[in-house]
Amino acid sequence: MKKKILVPIIIVAVAVVLAIVAAIIIHTGKYGPNAPVLEVKEEVMVMEYSTVTIDEFIVRTENVSSVRITDMKVIQNVSTGASGISEDGQSVWIGDWSEVYTVTIEATGINGWRVREKVTLSSYQEPPVYASEENLDTLSPEELLLTELEAIEGDYTYEETKELEEYYCVEKTFGTVEMLYFEDVNSFLAAYGMGNMLPYYEFYADGELKMTLYYNEEEQLGCGDYGDGWGFCFQGVNEANWNGHFWGDYMEPVIAYSNERPEDYAGERTYDEVKEYDDAGRLVEYRVTDIADLTAECVDIESLQDSTVLWNDALIVNYSYRDDGTLEYRDYHHNTYLFGTTASTLKTWFDEQGRPVYERAYITHGSLNWYYIYADDDEIPEYVLETDAGGGSASFTRFY
Repeated sequence: MKKKILVPIIIVAVAVVLAIVAAIIIHTGKYGPNAPVLEVKEEVMVMEYSTVTIDEFIVRTENVSSVRITDMKVIQNVSTGASGISEDGQSVWIGDWSEVYTVTIEATGINGWRVREKVTLSSYQEPPVYASEENLDTLSPEELLLTELEAIEGDYTYEETKELEEYYCVEKTFGTVEMLYFEDVNSFLAAYGMGNMLPYYEFYADGELKMTLYYNEEEQLGCGDYGDGWGFCFQGVNEANWNGHFWGDYMEPVIAYSNERPEDYAGERTYDEVKEYDDAGRLVEYRVTDIADLTAECVDIESLQDSTVLWNDALIVNYSYRDDGTLEYRDYHHNTYLFGTTASTLKTWFDEQGRPVYERAYITHGSLNWYYIYADDDEIPEYVLETDAGGGSASFTRFY
């Protein structure tokens, strides 16, 4: 009889204890009046290269002793910018624009309970900032210059110009593919304060002047004239250590950008290397050709027109020499079906010392250009001017 009486008593006692514990948990824990409350925004948008503090994500908190960012996952990334969470979990760093993340926020309640919510974080590229009376002191030199260009543009706007070929075109805002229009190159130089300035550098090829550079060292402002109704400008100087020419050994049979050699892209397939020399024993043509089945594998032949010629030369490089035997010119071509169109042609001019002085690479909207500027007989360039003829930006780099 005693056992029959004790069992119900024990069951009731356990139930009472569980009820008390449940009541305490409900009252003080996750679901009671003292439970932690965390409300966050659905989406937060910030400018590229920003530090975003945790406060920018949170709408409301209650009964919380601490809040931190615990996770940040990329869900869309079309740039190369770095990002991450600070060590204390109170901020995140955003790299380049056009990135989307899921950020997890964790709140710890006063009684130890934790709740988590997620926020979508997007970054964007800020449009150019122009001057006003209120923010003149806060603008960078480049932003101030852009403001001056707004005034320079005057009557020569795209909408008002019917015959654009009659005007001199200059990129307006360093990489945005917006253009300024001037009556001629002299108007362009005068607008930038270089009307009476002597050229800083001139480049000649095939006996013709191809590019003239004007440069104000004090303001680090440069203006360039291609001589064909187009110009460019840049502001600021980059600095870098010289680690050899951009394209490596010009006598090596490597693919531009990837630096792949024939054995890399041909693999175990058979291929022919054809080398031709002149009477003086100098290499005048190098060709990688007849790679077994490579073209058929890399190209969807059925999708191409019957009239399209599929050539099986992966790489062709031609060399020209001066009468004294020094290398004067290199003409590089690679197969666009196999290696893409960027730098599918790369032309290089050399001076009498064998130093590259100018390079032009094909790109779909125009050409990429590199001008090597040397101080006296130095082996490495003092400066390299890089331009994107066709609407892109220009940059000026000092090398050591």
